[in-house]
This record gives sequence, C-alpha cells and structure tokens, in this order.
Amino acid sequence: MSPEGASRSNVAYRWLPALLLLFWTAESPGQDLDDSRWFDIPASPMDSALLLFSEQAGVQILVDARLTRGRVAPPLSGYYAPIEALDSLIAGTPLHSRVVARKTVVLAGPLPANAFATSPSLPGID
Repeated sequence: MSPEGASRSNVAYRWLPALLLLFWTAESPGQDLDDSRWFDIPASPMDSALLLFSEQAGVQILVDARLTRGRVAPPLSGYYAPIEALDSLIAGTPLHSRVVARKTVVLAGPLPANAFATSPSLPGID
C-alpha cells in the first residue's frame, strides 16, 4: 500500500468512533409514536438501553456515538408512549430528542470536551 493510501486508512479509523450509531427495527404496523406500549429496559450503558428502546418501540434512533459514551440509562418498566419513554431514558443528561420522521428520532446535545481527541491506532494498522 502506498504511503498516501496508508494515511487515508488511518484517518478513516480515527473517525470510526465518531460515526453515527443507527438503531433500526422493522416498523410495527398500526403503532405510532403516540401509542403507549410496554417497555422493560434495565439500567444499562446508554447505547445498550437505546438499542433495547429501539427494538421495543419499533423506531429508529440516530445519535452520534460520542454523545452516549460513558452515560448510563436508568431502568424503565411500564406502559409509555415511545417519546415519553425515550425522554425518561435520557433524563438528567444534556441529550434531547427530536422526531424527524414518523418512526425516526434524532438525539442531539453538546459533544464532550474530548470528542475530537484522536483515537489510538488499531492493532496491526499503521
């Protein structure tokens, strides 16, 4: 590989953690974001809780991985409208939700101070 190609490869791997996480589930016919449904999500790292939420709500969540890193979501159990449930999961964080399509929600918030720090090199990649 040429030095130029290797350099491009390193840049791609440095930005890998900054890529958006996309949680996707198939749409549930007949259920909308206003319809209450049962949620059972244990206290867990935020990214895991959002994945469970996405599966149980039947919606996709778009979020920058740097915003969820190191955050823990509280447990959530009971009947909630999906947006109400999501807001409960992100309560106490600087994150906020915005519905951008019928079954798509974007989470946004300020990036952590170290969000643009370079990532360590991956083993075997120089």
